[in-house]
Amino acid sequence: MGARIGAQDGYVYSSALARADGVWTEELLDSWLEKPRDRFPGHKMAFGGLPNPDDRAAVIAYIEAAGR
Repeated sequence: MGARIGAQDGYVYSSALARADGVWTEELLDSWLEKPRDRFPGHKMAFGGLPNPDDRAAVIAYIEAAGR
């Protein structure tokens, strides 16, 4: 959380994420996890999304805990 979108060193991002502006927040990550293609059309990740809000909340909690 708080990291700039599409800016992690050592990874080649799709143009959709490379040109994205902003930083990762809980709200943004939630919308990305729900429908990745809607949030950043043209991204290269093969992931259909997590429609269940409880599943998304668990992933976000895990990411936040791992970042501490």
